[in-house]
Amino acid sequence: MKNQDETDVDCGGTKCPKCRDTKNCTACYDCISGICRNNMCIPNDHCLNKITDNDETDIDCGGLQCPKCGDMKNCNVSADCINGSCINHKCIPAESCTDNVKNQDETDVDCGGTICTKCGSSKSCTQASDCSSGYCDSNHVCSNPTVATTPANPTTPSPAVSVTTSVSTSNYYGTESISLRPSTILSNVIIVVTVQKTVGAKWTGMFNNFPGGSMTESHDDNGAQVTYTWRSTGGLSIGSVGGSYTATAQFDLIGTAQPTTGDTYNVTITTDNGQTSTQLGHF
Repeated sequence: MKNQDETDVDCGGTKCPKCRDTKNCTACYDCISGICRNNMCIPNDHCLNKITDNDETDIDCGGLQCPKCGDMKNCNVSADCINGSCINHKCIPAESCTDNVKNQDETDVDCGGTICTKCGSSKSCTQASDCSSGYCDSNHVCSNPTVATTPANPTTPSPAVSVTTSVSTSNYYGTESISLRPSTILSNVIIVVTVQKTVGAKWTGMFNNFPGGSMTESHDDNGAQVTYTWRSTGGLSIGSVGGSYTATAQFDLIGTAQPTTGDTYNVTITTDNGQTSTQLGHF
């Protein structure tokens, strides 16, 4: 029990042993640590004494000698904080994609940019890659592009050539092909395939099996769609009966199969007798 001149049970005063940390005291000589503050023995290590002293910026943290402080503790400089950020004398959490703040290189709160996930519809963006839809409109808002669907049947059938399409697509890769089977000699061919970026399609290549050197290839990505173009270079002469010539657009995806009904083709041919016709449709 606490008796005699003890300051706590069986310790302190002039007759009993000195008291351990957190025991009651009236003077420093009552404590093993030699420190009595607010009538309590406290450690002589100022980083463990549960008060703000020496150069600490908060209780037992900050300054040059104690551990760094956690979030929302007081600080003077960023070096006082575990997360390395001191603003208005408070340690603030590290920037992240889940802090409900638009920071880092985000284009909207916790989305967009190169670090966080893509933004959903109506969120702010600076380019197509910021948006899950793959489309950043002229107002810098993520939205779904309006796709003008072209009739599946050719609008101007030509007896000079048969046009067929084929599609191969998974969640991460796809191809769309146009095959021409001419019934007469062709002197000029232009093939255009347009792939919508509704689910983030990305150009990865294009190829054809027309006679070597007879076709040029080019592509354009405007943020909403990728356009693949094959154009004969002049002096083209193809068209043996039963022959087939194919142009293929190749693209990568980001986890969702391409909805190809919005993807279109346009084929313009000129026969060796100068007749030009156009066939177009969708995949």
